[in-house]
Amino acid sequence: MLPARLTLDRFDAIPYDGLGKSGSSLMRDFCSTLTIEDRTTGDKTTDVAHMNHPVYFGSGSWLFFQAQWDPQGQRWTVLGIGNRPGVNVMILGCVLIVCGLLYAFYAKPLIIRRMKRKRGKRQRRRNPNFQKSLIPRFQPALVYDLSGRDISVGSF
Repeated sequence: MLPARLTLDRFDAIPYDGLGKSGSSLMRDFCSTLTIEDRTTGDKTTDVAHMNHPVYFGSGSWLFFQAQWDPQGQRWTVLGIGNRPGVNVMILGCVLIVCGLLYAFYAKPLIIRRMKRKRGKRQRRRNPNFQKSLIPRFQPALVYDLSGRDISVGSF
């Protein structure tokens, strides 16, 4: 059951300029003037729901939006009704995703870089020839040109 009683006071289908009221089925806007009566308090409010501008009720937890209309007689309208109880949880999830991305692509590389720098300083204090020991040693290899002749022997 809805938390409010809805009454359609007026409906207007506004066509694009220059086409007249019956000149086209292309409408620029659909406006439904609604009277909303709160079932618990009895308060009545009047508001207009039109394209991309819903009417909010109950501190924004319910919304009524224009969904369809009667193109022949313009006597009735179909309102979409939305209830968004999980919006706060979804917003929290988005914030957590953004924080995780910032950590993964900004903070974590900085932390790893600092850890490597500290480790390098400690190892240089212990072993002054530390930089030289980092150079990789490879086995000597023979290099041949396209004809198959031996050019040189070197290490790669």
